[in-house]
Amino acid sequence: GTVCILMLIPPPQEGLPGSGLLEQVMALPQKYREVIFLRYYEGYEVREIAALLGRSPALVSTHLKRGKEKLRHMLGGMEYA
Repeated sequence: GTVCILMLIPPPQEGLPGSGLLEQVMALPQKYREVIFLRYYEGYEVREIAALLGRSPALVSTHLKRGKEKLRHMLGGMEYA
C-alpha cells in the first residue's frame, strides 16, 4: 500500500504567505492534492513523486495538470507566480 502523505502535511497557519492557497490545495481531491503538495511545497520531481506514490510518471503529470486546472477554477482564474 501507499503511505498517506497528507498525514505529514502541517496545517496552514494564518498570516503566512500562501496560506489561502494551501487551504485550496487541501480542498482538492486526494489524487491531485498529494501530487501538487509534493511537487510545489516539498520540491519533489515528477519521477520521485511517482516512486513515492506507486504511480507512473505519466499519471503523476496528468494529476498535476488537472489539479492545477481545478485550483485555477477554485481561485476564480487568479494566477500565482
